[in-house]
Amino acid sequence: MRFPHFLILFLIVGLNIRCHTGEKPQAANSSETKSAVPSVPRSVNACYAEATVLEILPDLNKSDPTDPCASVPCYARIRIDRVINRGMECDNSVHGGAELKVFFSCSLVQTGKALFPGMTASYPGLKKNDKFAASFLTFVRGDKDAITFKVTGYQKTK
Repeated sequence: MRFPHFLILFLIVGLNIRCHTGEKPQAANSSETKSAVPSVPRSVNACYAEATVLEILPDLNKSDPTDPCASVPCYARIRIDRVINRGMECDNSVHGGAELKVFFSCSLVQTGKALFPGMTASYPGLKKNDKFAASFLTFVRGDKDAITFKVTGYQKTK
């Protein structure tokens, strides 16, 4: 009876050594994968997607003159081109081809110290037909029945 136990132990140790060669597995075309998915800060709760700006909306926050969105556009109508990752709180209305109203907390114009004092991140601004990648958070501002999506940062794509 000792022989089978020794044989089983030998096989386990042999397989374990063979599996731990120190080489890390690499995905096929790993450079293509990295370039295809922009590196924007992501939230585990959000939807991460690529999208196109369809229209810059003229909605301004006139109720708070200190809000940057009182003087520059922060809302846009966008089309989701591709959902890359679905977070736990990702609304089902975020899918390829969906058109959504989105609130950009960093605005749709080029950011700078005059508009956002103390902001370390820098964004180039977006205009109609620009493509970008971002995390979309479900955001309710005012009317709870009117779901809007919030983008806190983005990366322009080609």
